[in-house]
Amino acid sequence: MPSAAMVFNDPKSSPMKDIEFLANMSDEEYKRYGGQWLAVANGEIVAHGKDPEIVHKEGCEAGKGEPFMDYIYADYAEVPFAGSGYLA
Repeated sequence: MPSAAMVFNDPKSSPMKDIEFLANMSDEEYKRYGGQWLAVANGEIVAHGKDPEIVHKEGCEAGKGEPFMDYIYADYAEVPFAGSGYLA
């Protein structure tokens, strides 16, 4: 798997565009890809599946630069808490 530095150093890749794409996915897309890894390059899904190594390889072979990898949880209850907040 690539490190974050590799993703940001690939001139063909646009990590911010990929992050924005993931943030704006519809509920239907989340359901379709739930429980899978996504390889996103230049704002589009170039590969998806259960095995991150295969997905990464297929994403690289798509020829759109180093893909940004993300795991889509099948259920929001699976998502680990990673942040901070205020409790009133």
